[in-house]
Amino acid sequence: MDEGNIYHLWILAPKEGEMGPPRIPVGHMREDTTLVLQSTYENASSSERRHIKANSNVLIFPDNLLPVAQEMFPGEGLYAMMKYMRRHPEKFYK
Repeated sequence: MDEGNIYHLWILAPKEGEMGPPRIPVGHMREDTTLVLQSTYENASSSERRHIKANSNVLIFPDNLLPVAQEMFPGEGLYAMMKYMRRHPEKFYK
């Protein structure tokens, strides 16, 4: 609890040889996280959506990022979505 009513500013400098500051993912991948392609989720029936949301933490992967992820991680298939998400958490955790 911050009883002093003050703010703190942390400055994270890049490590030697790095171009930018370190990335700190906000949130985490829980074991019950379901990664779903946006079009798949949108085409699911309302009962299927309720079932997915009730049984897991859902992250919806935008369709337009799938080719980017598969290019970045060739040969990984849909597993490329998870690898892309872990490399760019700022696009998923807000």
